Amino acid sequence: MTLVLYLTFLRHCAPMLWSELHKVTERPPMELRSTAIMRRIGELTDRTLRAYGIPPGARSTLERLRPPSGTDLAEVIRLCDHLGTTAFRTLLGHLAATTKFDSGDYFTPREVANLMARLAAGDNDRDPDLLVYDPWLRGGEMLHAAGALRPDPGPSLRGASPNPETLRLAGMNLALHGHTAQLDLGGVTPWEQMSERRAQAHAILMNPPFNMRSARPTARHDDWLFGPPPPHNDNYAWLQFAVGSLLPGGKAAVLMPHQAGVSSDEREHAIRREMVEQGTVEAIIALPARLFPVTTTAVTIWVLTPPSNRPGRILFVDATNVDIVTREGSVFLSPDTTDLLSGIHVRRHLLADGEIKWLPDLGCAVSADVHALRQADYSLDPADYIEDRPVGAPVPQDAPSTANELVRIKSEVDRLDARATELRTAPRHGYSRGIPRGWSRVALSDLCSIQAGPSFSRLGMAERVADGSVPIVMPRHLHQGSIVADDADQTTEGTAERLARFRLQADDILCVRSGAMGHPAIVREQQEGWLFGGNLHRLRLLRADTVDPHYLLIFLNLPSVMSWIHRRSRATVIPFINTRDLGRLTVTVPPLDEQRQIRSALNTLDEQVAVHEEFARAAATARTALAEQLLEGAVFLRESATCQGRKRGGRRAHDRGDGGSRRASRPRHRRCAMGSDGSFDRADVGDHPCSERFPTGVRPSPGVVAFPLAVPRAHVRGGSPNQNSPSEASALFQRSQDPTSRREGPALSGGSVRRHAPRSVDQGSPGAYPHDHLVQASPTARTPVALGEHASTRFVCRRPH
Repeated sequence: MTLVLYLTFLRHCAPMLWSELHKVTERPPMELRSTAIMRRIGELTDRTLRAYGIPPGARSTLERLRPPSGTDLAEVIRLCDHLGTTAFRTLLGHLAATTKFDSGDYFTPREVANLMARLAAGDNDRDPDLLVYDPWLRGGEMLHAAGALRPDPGPSLRGASPNPETLRLAGMNLALHGHTAQLDLGGVTPWEQMSERRAQAHAILMNPPFNMRSARPTARHDDWLFGPPPPHNDNYAWLQFAVGSLLPGGKAAVLMPHQAGVSSDEREHAIRREMVEQGTVEAIIALPARLFPVTTTAVTIWVLTPPSNRPGRILFVDATNVDIVTREGSVFLSPDTTDLLSGIHVRRHLLADGEIKWLPDLGCAVSADVHALRQADYSLDPADYIEDRPVGAPVPQDAPSTANELVRIKSEVDRLDARATELRTAPRHGYSRGIPRGWSRVALSDLCSIQAGPSFSRLGMAERVADGSVPIVMPRHLHQGSIVADDADQTTEGTAERLARFRLQADDILCVRSGAMGHPAIVREQQEGWLFGGNLHRLRLLRADTVDPHYLLIFLNLPSVMSWIHRRSRATVIPFINTRDLGRLTVTVPPLDEQRQIRSALNTLDEQVAVHEEFARAAATARTALAEQLLEGAVFLRESATCQGRKRGGRRAHDRGDGGSRRASRPRHRRCAMGSDGSFDRADVGDHPCSERFPTGVRPSPGVVAFPLAVPRAHVRGGSPNQNSPSEASALFQRSQDPTSRREGPALSGGSVRRHAPRSVDQGSPGAYPHDHLVQASPTARTPVALGEHASTRFVCRRPH
């Protein structure tokens, strides 16, 4: 990955040197020595870095890498011809995700950097002398975002980093995007520098390492603006350093963990109090967790100003409801979200004290004065100043409407389940090995024309315009067999006509050529005329009467086929498969009518999977809506007519004593008296014993419905009762709720129980059979027991009244 970054930098920042390097790829394979090529790449990169005022070191870095073969290295250089400047930022993100960087070197998400630049420098973006400083540079994304606010003339940019490797990458990132910056190799504790040597700026943008503990000498109280931070955590050292580095009228945006705003540490609480009382804190914006692909930590942006010695209002924004998630599982802030958050910050003075503003699909904002902060003990958590449901917030869906939606989707589930169950397969007659009669195996190149996308020199950044009319499909737009290109770059109709052989037609199939080998996708009618990028292959059928395009798409998405493609694309640093190798893929081709049958059957299963997923989401929504309204007291549960009928039927069966059957004879009941030695004697008793005693050693647990004592025949004349495990008893208790399986038996003085046996069991026998259920439900319940395999066990009998 580092090699590709250096090559991309050379390609765009030193075209003449790139041409010299590119000539290497034209040599015969026997003359391509990878070690010499890597050394030359490092030398040319260092020369370019010095020209841009960036500390060199590329050669030493590349010498530590294990070089690929000379042929592969030449192929990588050729491939980098297709990479644009935007690819550099994407590669930086992949490098951060795959390299074991320290937490202080993880790159800030682009959208977060853009938002912080607008918060800190947006008010001064027209100042010709605007100076922006990032004391913990990471990948240079903060300074790049600030420079993009006003491209010409741009602000003066300055940054520092204690890591030479990330400092070099940051300088390359800025140079690629046309920004000139003063970059310094700094320390991990910049606040220890003499105050006169510290850099000062109108805008400070900072994403320092969270919760780090630096080895620093004990500082005097006067060395800190708001008080000495605790020795175990540098968060408040960074916050004070940011404020101390501001020029008059300046503003800082500092990323902090959520915990920093509510820390109970005595020193941090005292610093927070002073920052509030001196009017330094202007805004706190809480962002969702999972913004960083490497951590789930929730973060907040602190917008700070120089001390004014008088407290002011603070804008609190809770933006934790963003739910746009990327394929890597991290949260993505859309440009609309960035616009909304920066806009509410600009218009913060329009919010009255305590007024809560609802931000659709995002969260809430509130303006709090110092009195509210004092009451909240100087907490800087937006949740402490925002009501549970502010005015203007959407009312949660009511339970009946979500239930109706659930019923509607359930009918669709049943319909597709019925269709899926109609699908039947049978062994093919006479099939043993190979392929069935009438089928064939054909190379992909004999079925389709395979066209690689245009090079970056033909369809580069210059051809991509904001007011274009023809979308350009890239690998990221291939999603579950379809093209989803809402964020696609556009080009003009004139460019599309010039590149007419790269235009798409309905039923074309796009496969990834280089990069992450995702699943292929098919072109729909509404996507005709679009262009596809250089990182894709286009497959177009040579004959429509041989292969159905949707069948071919299904075949190409088979796991075995995807594995075949992955194996053939791993030979280079960037996964890449050329036209020749892809054309060698062997495709199994049944007769056309059977292809369409296969397509129809699998489409049915795809629809079944999709509707089941929709049903699961609807069930979760219905459950949430019902829980909210039940717990707020807005609705109550009403028993259905079916449940009421079951209860009435159960009461009538109990009064008859027949367990629900008029034909069943009422069993005879016995009471077994327990002697002082623990033995039992049986005697006839009435139907409703109301007073029970428990055997010796058993302690009743009030209010717990449970199984009663089960007494094997072997223990009737002494010994202890046999008890099964609670898990077995719990399982049997579930069966005991079936009213059709209840019957009564003889009573014991040890408790009041009822046996629940299947209908097949002899109704006249007082014995308890294996897997019978005993339920004890006197006001003082007991630990569950079950009968297990004791077929001749006697049992006590009575349900609660």
